[in-house]
Amino acid sequence: MKKGLQNERNRGVMKISDKRILAVVEHLRGNGFNVALAENGKAAHDKILEEVPSDATIGVANSVTIRQIGVLEKLQKRGNTVIDPISPGYGLVEFKQETFMETLKGTLDTDVFISGTNAVTEDGKLVNIDGLGNRVAGMIWCLRKSIVVVGRNKIVKDVDKAIYRIRNTITPTFAKRRELRLPCAKAGRCVDCNVPERACNITVVIEKRPPLTNMTVVMVDEDLGLGWDPEWSHERIDEIRHKYEQFDWPYAPAFLSYKGKFRVGHQ
Repeated sequence: MKKGLQNERNRGVMKISDKRILAVVEHLRGNGFNVALAENGKAAHDKILEEVPSDATIGVANSVTIRQIGVLEKLQKRGNTVIDPISPGYGLVEFKQETFMETLKGTLDTDVFISGTNAVTEDGKLVNIDGLGNRVAGMIWCLRKSIVVVGRNKIVKDVDKAIYRIRNTITPTFAKRRELRLPCAKAGRCVDCNVPERACNITVVIEKRPPLTNMTVVMVDEDLGLGWDPEWSHERIDEIRHKYEQFDWPYAPAFLSYKGKFRVGHQ
């Protein structure tokens, strides 16, 4: 363990319950990412407020992780312009076909892009599977700043384990809850479908920080978003599900029937 991380613990700055987090943070930094370590969602919320300039425009991915820590409301309250395709009045909750694509594009033309991630490997790689690609595009290509918030439940052993979990646990769970007409929702696992509504079209592994992107990973010692190992206790999985559903806003029926053209991520 690097001396800096050990000193953080010794000074009592934070108490980290999962020792793997410190190892992941070390590997992320070794891969060139800026990393902020947070002991819970509230601490992550505060770190993001410190990272984001008060005059910055902000694009947001479809991320329950970000909504769980409550930072978007605070950013808006202090005067930041926040473009969030999931919030009421935008594209998915109150579906407006004429503005939907413009809203998605608008999230990428901002000063700061904030998102979660599907998984982070023990050796410090970010793994994501998207339907559209707007989320991973914002993470990778945002010249001023990209912020990725990661709950401890997103840690996996390696890239293969990450992809397996996303395809066989997370996406089927997401699809079933959303009542999406996807084969994995019915089967409870990935069947490598070939339907227009397919949610797993783009797989991106960010092995190192993109050289032109100021990317900060906020590693949080709290379960956030949608992600778990099936071998975990039922109690922990149920708690993750419950917390997720509290912030998983429904899509408008008009969006779900929109010819299956658009699907978004499930962080």
